[in-house]
Amino acid sequence: MKSARERQGPARRRANRVWPAWHLRAAVFGLCGIWLGLSGRNLEGAEAWQAALAKMPLATGVRQLDKANCINSLLDALQPNLTVKALVILPGAADELYFFDRVHVRLAAASPSLLDAIEALTNQTRLRASFRPPFLRLHTDDEVAEPWSRIQDAATADRLERRRVRGQIDFRDTDWDHLQPALRRRVSVGIRPWTGAPESWHFYRANLRGWDLNELELLEAVSMATRTWFTVRWHKVIFERVSRNEVLERLGRQTVPAR
Repeated sequence: MKSARERQGPARRRANRVWPAWHLRAAVFGLCGIWLGLSGRNLEGAEAWQAALAKMPLATGVRQLDKANCINSLLDALQPNLTVKALVILPGAADELYFFDRVHVRLAAASPSLLDAIEALTNQTRLRASFRPPFLRLHTDDEVAEPWSRIQDAATADRLERRRVRGQIDFRDTDWDHLQPALRRRVSVGIRPWTGAPESWHFYRANLRGWDLNELELLEAVSMATRTWFTVRWHKVIFERVSRNEVLERLGRQTVPAR
């Protein structure tokens, strides 16, 4: 993986210019990534992650997935490995479970694996799964399964990318008032907004689990899980809510006129 300095290019020489990091990251993976179908149109990604998930059993007795057990069953089943370093449940997927209650999936295998669960979810519901190293993302067609990031200080981004996050990352239905202190303990920069800040009230709750991430990857995972922009500035990172029109623009759909 290229360093943050290399990805920024001219932005390092022109500090006042902001490059949307998702453009650069998507370009790298677009050239290098191989997208394969696993069980039809709903599941995409590189083949290696499928073998990794096939070795990870669900908890004993899990034969159905619904809003009562789905997210915990998936996150509990993920084990440390060299391929899939984090599983991120995006807000649209969480809404399918909790808000719309449209996920009721039966698992056919006698001892289902995490791969069996992902296959069943993507074949029987509106959920989609996609893999871009090091993340496996569970999402819908109506959301952007990429980090929302702006790099305004390349040196800080480079430091975040070099530093590893110790131990396991595990957030379950975690709101910003609990997420922000946890991030402050895990990364080497300040995290804004503060707990209780009004601008955080509409952030989505985070659902993700992972290991062996660097600090920049952790921020990317949180960005996807909470559908927020994160802007890297000098020694601090600022999270902001992503608007509906920003999602529609990224998806290439018609935006909603401002009232």
